[in-house]
Amino acid sequence: MAEGQLLSEEDRIRALDRAWNEIYLRDDRSRFSEILADDFIAIFSDGGTSTKADLMRPRRRARRLASATPYSRCIRRPPSPGDA
Repeated sequence: MAEGQLLSEEDRIRALDRAWNEIYLRDDRSRFSEILADDFIAIFSDGGTSTKADLMRPRRRARRLASATPYSRCIRRPPSPGDA
């Protein structure tokens, strides 16, 4: 693969990550149909799972915007002891 192709794939992944975050934070669940495969399964840090259908279902009560953790923050490395 040429470097340009790798950057293009990286850009696509970043765009999907941004879309996930916006959908999740705005609670616009219908848009998950645009970015998730029908057989998508999310695995959360507590071991819980959700399917595409689960994620598209409206939540019973909305959480405060500040309490939501964007997906991209969940996949980054934990801070090192020297980080401040």
